[in-house]
Amino acid sequence: MAGKRISDLDYIQRSHFAWRLDHKTAMGLLTACAYARGEHGDLEIAEVFKIAGKSEHSAKIHAAKVLSYSLEQAKAKIAHDAVAIAAAEEFETEADSCRVR
Repeated sequence: MAGKRISDLDYIQRSHFAWRLDHKTAMGLLTACAYARGEHGDLEIAEVFKIAGKSEHSAKIHAAKVLSYSLEQAKAKIAHDAVAIAAAEEFETEADSCRVR
């Protein structure tokens, strides 16, 4: 995994790379998207996280998460979140029916 470059990422991984740069670093969305498109060169993924202010260790962890990200993983998270939301709504409905009015 070490030494992977932006050009090695598929479309889903590039999207996750831009999201992770925007949400987990001080880098803004427009700059993150420009890096994901390769406008600043075909850099190593961990190097971009270092540019964004992460330590070398943290940059390697974030790069590994980008490389392991897949569409199936995203779909599983969405399905899990939907189940959790449905359970919370059911609990809220039960709690409402128990209130004294």
